[in-house]
Amino acid sequence: MRILVAGFGRVGRAFATRLVDGADVLRSAYGIDCEIAGIATSGGTWMPAAEADPRDNRSALAGEPLEQLPGHHEPWDAERAIHELDADLLVEATSGSLETGEPAITNIRAALERGMHVVAASKGAFVRHWAEVRDLAASRGLEVRVGAAAGAALPTVDVARYGLAGAEIKAIDGILNGTSNYILSKMASSRATFAEALRDARSIGAAEADPRMDVEGIDTACKLVIIANAALGAELLLDDVEVTGITGLDPADLERSAARGRTVRLLGTLRRHGGGWRACVEPTPLRANHPLAAVHGLEKGICYSTDVMDRVTVIGGRSDPQGAAAALVRDIVNLGRSLAH
Repeated sequence: MRILVAGFGRVGRAFATRLVDGADVLRSAYGIDCEIAGIATSGGTWMPAAEADPRDNRSALAGEPLEQLPGHHEPWDAERAIHELDADLLVEATSGSLETGEPAITNIRAALERGMHVVAASKGAFVRHWAEVRDLAASRGLEVRVGAAAGAALPTVDVARYGLAGAEIKAIDGILNGTSNYILSKMASSRATFAEALRDARSIGAAEADPRMDVEGIDTACKLVIIANAALGAELLLDDVEVTGITGLDPADLERSAARGRTVRLLGTLRRHGGGWRACVEPTPLRANHPLAAVHGLEKGICYSTDVMDRVTVIGGRSDPQGAAAALVRDIVNLGRSLAH
């Protein structure tokens, strides 16, 4: 399986190094032989030399700028690389627009039209153009895997598609953003203000310099849309989600909830509404017996309510580029299993 990686930020770089490090395990444990055909960014495309040992590039992939890696470097963007390189799979890891889905949607369209499967960590294309991507892939007999975009190391989509096969999912509750969960946990445990808890999250690398995607609930809403569409066929767009973040909370709000035996968490919820689904993201006081009330710090969790399997909850998963990279590998393994059958 020859893989073209689009995007070489923290997630793309972590994935490339993990793929090199884990190649022997993928081959021996899963029968999947992977190699990097190229890594494409807006500044150009790197292609490993044909005679190079992939492990020779390992340290360079982990830290050097793309243009300084040994190998062939062309002034191609990802779309050109998709058309020019011989690859079986696109790993989409660009950081793009949630308003337009670019550049991911252009890359994904080009890959599917070229006959490449897609595994994605980026979200924009799937919260704006899900139906188009799904239909284009189906028309060409190709697969699109989005688990890394829908919770990274937390296997949200896989639990729904495989673990709950045969059951009807009635509702979903999810703590899907580790940064917001860390801030709320800090506010509750030490009576810190939102600003103090955010500052602490930044100090440990748990929050970006611009944390609005996390604390305003947008990241949670994106993941909820992707889970709903990929697992339930909900056909939601990001604009369909009612979103309230955590920026307006103060320690007194959390104390009042604690006095009533409840824990406040930023919760993404999906409920049946008429003939479709209603999606909402908001700070929610959870009863002590709710399984997600025990999700603290940077952990995430998702709880599915079903008709015959009752309530099924999964908790954990790293909230960092390494977790996202591992999720991309997981999606590739499951894609390989699907193709084998």
